[in-house]
Amino acid sequence: MQDQCVYRHRLFLLPLWVWIVFSPIRSHAKNHESDLEGRLQRQVSITWEGQSLAGALASLSARESLCIWLDRRVDPEQPVELALRSVSLKQVLEELAGRCNLHVAYWAGVVYLGPDDAAEEMMALGEKLTGMVEKLPRIPRQCWFRKSAWTWPRLSEPRELLQELFSDSPIRLRGIEQVPYDLWEARQFPRMNRVDQATLLLIGFHLTLQIAPDGQHCQVVSIGLPVIITRQYSILTNEASAIAQLKKQFPGLNMEFLRGERQTTVVKVTGAWSRQQKFRQALEGRSKRGHEQGSRGPVHPGSQGRRVYTLEIREQVLRKVIQQLASQLPVELTWDERQLARSGHSLDTRISCKVQSATLEQLLEAVLAPAGLSYQRVGKQIQIQAVP
Repeated sequence: MQDQCVYRHRLFLLPLWVWIVFSPIRSHAKNHESDLEGRLQRQVSITWEGQSLAGALASLSARESLCIWLDRRVDPEQPVELALRSVSLKQVLEELAGRCNLHVAYWAGVVYLGPDDAAEEMMALGEKLTGMVEKLPRIPRQCWFRKSAWTWPRLSEPRELLQELFSDSPIRLRGIEQVPYDLWEARQFPRMNRVDQATLLLIGFHLTLQIAPDGQHCQVVSIGLPVIITRQYSILTNEASAIAQLKKQFPGLNMEFLRGERQTTVVKVTGAWSRQQKFRQALEGRSKRGHEQGSRGPVHPGSQGRRVYTLEIREQVLRKVIQQLASQLPVELTWDERQLARSGHSLDTRISCKVQSATLEQLLEAVLAPAGLSYQRVGKQIQIQAVP
């Protein structure tokens, strides 16, 4: 059996009665990145001979419907020689980046290629700014996180583009004169919020934004290195002493242990983004070793592992339960009302169920079975249907 870490998720189903151990950190730009992840798994074959880097990326972007951003500090005319057969699109991008001594990163639905340090800085700054905005009052927070289409014509100036990002908002932008003069080709991006847009636009100038505590002002500033961020990890309380031992391995990180819910402890970690990444890897490695030894190991956020859910509902309308689950689960729930009606079933049936530390599959079965329903899963698509 493949080793798995266990993440316990909070399902906010109100007014349903729910008990859950852990709620993970917000996944930045989740919808865009989930869609991008799917496209990156496509199998492709490419042959580039005597192509420039810019030309190769332009053809790949058009053919695969990808939004690719090449850092302005990278020479777009450098030659590219590459031939690959039946590999994933992600492998193509990473092989290309390696050949050109670049780093590829995936951010808010965009494929970014740039110098190694810049790619790391962009990810760190985006996470830091997002964390700052999440703590703002509701109105400025909504203003920063409002998503919009982002396009510009050929020969656009980045300084003007940055001003346009805030032109229809109450946020006052200062320090715009720090953005050097440049001319850019026409571009079209997926819907993004202001944090993502500003981060991507400024990274090539080694600049970022400093957001005022009220969220109503921001200043263009040089990137201060290292980029310091704060993350929170929720662990089982009986593992706190083991996690504290990791503190000795990472003297550059400040760790604060807080009381969590039920049998959990929250570890608040502050430090450089690069050190945070290594700390997370250490947690993941320890979790896997603990699983091999029969221990569940620490609970922490991440993209790998098995998620578990605990849920208790009493006499609730199934339709409302499904609608609330659909907004929180990492899958898309769909159903055919006519097909269910023909089979004598309805989502308006009241159900009761209780699961603890259940997998996603067990959770869905427990919710649907009382109404005589089941489901069929293909990737992230869940089709609710009557029991055959």
